[in-house]
Amino acid sequence: MIARDAWFTTDDTADPGYYVKAGKVKLVPGQYVEASNATLYYQGIPVFWLPYYRQSLQQDGNRFIFTPGFRSRFGAYLNSSYLWKLNDQVKGQIDLDYRTRRGFALGPKVIYTSPEYGNGTFEYKHFWDKDPEFFSNGRSIGGNRYRLDFSHWWMPKTNLYVRARLGKLSDPFVHADYFEDDFRRDPQPKTFVEIRKFWENYSLGMTLQPRLNTFFEQTERIPEVSLSSYRQELGDTGIFYESQSSFGYYQKRFADFSGDDFSAYRADTFHQLLYPQTYFGWLQATPQVGFRLSEYGKADGPGATTTRTSRAMANMGVDFSAKISRTWRGYRNGFWDLNGLRHIIRPSMYYVYVPDPSEDPGRLPQFDSVIPTLRLQPTHFPDINSIDSIEGQHNVRLGLFQKLQTYRDSSMEDFIHWGLFMDWRLDNRPGVSTFSDIYSDLDWRLRDGLTLTSEYRWDTDNQRTRLADHRLIIDPLDDWSWAIGHRYIRNNDLFGEGNNLYSSSLYYWLDDNWSLNATHFFEARSSTLQEQIYSIYRDNRSYSTAFRFRVRQPRFTKTDVTLTLEFTLKGFPGSTGNKDKNTPDFLLSDF
Repeated sequence: MIARDAWFTTDDTADPGYYVKAGKVKLVPGQYVEASNATLYYQGIPVFWLPYYRQSLQQDGNRFIFTPGFRSRFGAYLNSSYLWKLNDQVKGQIDLDYRTRRGFALGPKVIYTSPEYGNGTFEYKHFWDKDPEFFSNGRSIGGNRYRLDFSHWWMPKTNLYVRARLGKLSDPFVHADYFEDDFRRDPQPKTFVEIRKFWENYSLGMTLQPRLNTFFEQTERIPEVSLSSYRQELGDTGIFYESQSSFGYYQKRFADFSGDDFSAYRADTFHQLLYPQTYFGWLQATPQVGFRLSEYGKADGPGATTTRTSRAMANMGVDFSAKISRTWRGYRNGFWDLNGLRHIIRPSMYYVYVPDPSEDPGRLPQFDSVIPTLRLQPTHFPDINSIDSIEGQHNVRLGLFQKLQTYRDSSMEDFIHWGLFMDWRLDNRPGVSTFSDIYSDLDWRLRDGLTLTSEYRWDTDNQRTRLADHRLIIDPLDDWSWAIGHRYIRNNDLFGEGNNLYSSSLYYWLDDNWSLNATHFFEARSSTLQEQIYSIYRDNRSYSTAFRFRVRQPRFTKTDVTLTLEFTLKGFPGSTGNKDKNTPDFLLSDF
């Protein structure tokens, strides 16, 4: 369909808010519209002219996105993106950004998918940064900064996959500076290639993991080959077998070539037998016994201190657990929306004994060591994967897990899911307390639109709270949603200064056209409102706008202020409206 001296709009009213008037318009229904000598009118006023304009009418069609704003670190800015689609297999975007304090940024992003060769994403962005602000290892960071990110997933057969990732940064701060959301999820992107083949009871894999970002500490695997045997019964004996074995050449690389790097080969094999049984119809007992052998080559490099050595170790233990339940089918409670009630209790006791290995971990090169965490470390093999730092242990892990279930919306739902667990250490090693902290995880779906999650850790030695993290989600109706949270972490040697952080996030839809959001984070220790975000959404019939104002007050840097205005034409496929909503994060899985 071709028309001359015509105008068109996606606003289906007699008096459209905006329209495009062109000397020539070509329309292919469901595909695209082309316009020559085109002028964009808003409220009858010409605001933009283009000699040629083409707009896809399909999902993910070609379009521009402009986001103007202001941020005190960047100055005034305009983030511009042209989203394009070549076909159903290839699409992407080209970004062109400008920040008055920091300069230009440019880069492409390509997303591809192929039934034969898998799917992936390639993204590169270059920043001509006029004021990097940071220093790395005593040296100022140059103005040419970039991030290269490539990932690929390929599954040529149902039992074979290949996945790859390449993450290259110009400096250790570019990720946090320009890609804040990605930085929170993955602060140190790694490069690797992994291939794994599966059989019914086994899998064989190869991992290649070099280090591309020299300013991060990392263990290189060049390569590592691993063989896993899944838990399987040996004939009709009732005895189950599982194993994990690996061989590789490893290099420990410290940040910025500190001179302490070392490398060696390692061969490691672990095998375990289990004999699960049920007694009295309700008590499950699983005795297990295993052994591990490791061979290390002589370490090379300026930081090498170990010679060729072998390590042997054994593990044994028994797991006890039971599941007890009671049902009240006729129980009803309108306030909590309970229709019948079932209480399930699962007490557990995991006994583990690991004699001291033949070699102390201090005499082994540390490639895979314990990573500090606020959670309780695993005690069972093969869950323990810090191969080089495994020590002897003599522990009992005590646990009590409970569920309350009810019928809601014609299906069974967990009303309350609560877990308590701790370790009783029987070996009395110097500097190690007899009892670990007590951990509590709670998921509570109080009723429709009301959910509470809680994570708590009690210091048994000093009789005080070490960690408390609570979050309440109130979402009773479609027109508002409120999340209230509190996270407390006591000061400790591993993670330094703790937190006493209160948070609130409120979304409210005034009507079909207006909605609001207010988010706050308050640090009680310093009486600081660390972050506040205010958003106003407006549906203008043919387009939508969002205005956001954010203020951050970090502990050690100056105040960061951001103003952002987003403008989206709703008639262009692929645009997103206001879909913000608070959602709960559950801690426990089913048992």
